[in-house]
Amino acid sequence: MKSKECRKCHDEKPLTEFAVNANGLGGRVSWCKPCMADNIRCLRITRREADAYPLNAVCAICGGVNKNGKHLSLDHDHATGKFRGWLCSHCNSGLGWFKDNASIMAKAIEYLNRN
Repeated sequence: MKSKECRKCHDEKPLTEFAVNANGLGGRVSWCKPCMADNIRCLRITRREADAYPLNAVCAICGGVNKNGKHLSLDHDHATGKFRGWLCSHCNSGLGWFKDNASIMAKAIEYLNRN
């Protein structure tokens, strides 16, 4: 039986532990089903939080909107799962690349200002 490593928990698991995704590597998603379920639970936001940040709002960082009619991304604190706001795909990816680490982001700002 074939197996795959989960990119979240890094455990090697049978392919049946990964949901089917025609666009994914090997036709499967990269996170195992338990990790996906945990992530979905973390992303649940309250109605009050969602109402405070309407989906048609602009990006909380750059003020832009996603191109091609795509919705803004739901941004959340990865440690707590708490909803932070809506971001365009570029800003959301940027935070991800900096691992939500403010000190690394500050160093990047210093670098940009220096050069």
